[in-house]
Amino acid sequence: DYYLSLLSSRENEEIIDESQHSHEPLKKYRIKDIADFLEEPLKYKATNLFGRKSELDDKLRIEFEQLYMDSMDEFSIYKKLLSDLLVEKAKSPTQEKIEKTKKQLNLSRKLPNINQIVKDCSFDETINAVKQHLEYIYEKTQENFDVIKLQDFVFEYNSMQCIIFCNEPVCVSVQENERMYIQIKPQTTSNKGKNLLYLYVFSLVDIASLPEKEYKVKLDRGVTGKFVITPSEAKEILVKIHELMNDYEENVCLPISCFDNKKVNDYASFIHYLPNYWEYFDSKKLFDLENQLGYTYDNFWDKYTKLRDERKKIIKYLDKADSTDKKESKAKPKKKIKEDKKLSGNDLIQVINALRKEGNSDEDIVIGMYRLYQHNEITFEQLEAFVKAVGWEITEEFKNMSEKDKKTKGLVKV
Repeated sequence: DYYLSLLSSRENEEIIDESQHSHEPLKKYRIKDIADFLEEPLKYKATNLFGRKSELDDKLRIEFEQLYMDSMDEFSIYKKLLSDLLVEKAKSPTQEKIEKTKKQLNLSRKLPNINQIVKDCSFDETINAVKQHLEYIYEKTQENFDVIKLQDFVFEYNSMQCIIFCNEPVCVSVQENERMYIQIKPQTTSNKGKNLLYLYVFSLVDIASLPEKEYKVKLDRGVTGKFVITPSEAKEILVKIHELMNDYEENVCLPISCFDNKKVNDYASFIHYLPNYWEYFDSKKLFDLENQLGYTYDNFWDKYTKLRDERKKIIKYLDKADSTDKKESKAKPKKKIKEDKKLSGNDLIQVINALRKEGNSDEDIVIGMYRLYQHNEITFEQLEAFVKAVGWEITEEFKNMSEKDKKTKGLVKV
């Protein structure tokens, strides 16, 4: 509760703090900040509140940095080397180029402080990954690309000046009104929604400064995302994100990685999977998961799906009919249930087999029927009959729950 009260007062504090250094209130964002917020807003706000980095933090980290090569050091070499090679339109790194990159990073203190350690480390895997990434970009763009670094994007909102700035380059391929953005970072094949966020925000900032017309955008980081947008729409979305980032009255957990998880169908399952999305969140222990995520057992599904669908409209490459909802709608034989409340065993089997032929798993079917029960469209007896016909069972513990608990705590597969 103390934490939530701090969040609620955060907006006014930030405006006061920023205005102490300027005649006008000023709000600054990195593209990464916006991407982190879209990835999970409650986690971002908590990290921003308790773990704000300062220049002193960065200096101390550098001075007392671990004296060995780790994945972050190799990542620095990967990004620097790949970026330089793309700018030079080179198709493969030479040994001279590799050594020059290591030297530059070492002089800028982005590698461990002992030169000999750097010299003795093997970069074979990193260099091979850079070569593969280069080949990928050349193939995808047909050698038609530029490496760009954005200009600061400035806009005003309620007499506040807002600035979005970018701290790293991105590869962009342009053909008429089509723009493809490829991030100069290691490729990924995991979670499309999450891993495209940085590229997405980058594309919004880039397109917002272009002449007004419709652009077809493709984001590519191993996984891909596509959407169509105009500069005016890009600006509107950036302003809307600014509003959401500074709304500390509505503090709700909404991880983008959860959007495609078909097993999240009630508050209990959402809490169950949340540790996967908060794995690297240092302040997670401050939260009472049942009471401080912005939901209750009663309002979770309606509130969560509403917020999820609103967020998808902001993240345009996700702005499509949700596959989970489609499957659930298939798994809702409403007319059949209402027309004949005393379905025979054979009728149930026929309905279930028809749903299976449409591509629904048994779990999809049970979840769909449970949704009908939650919304009072079928009785508990009808739900139980369907569950048994699928080959599942409802536990005695569930049967003995109150009617309210039955509709909020989900089903248990045995």
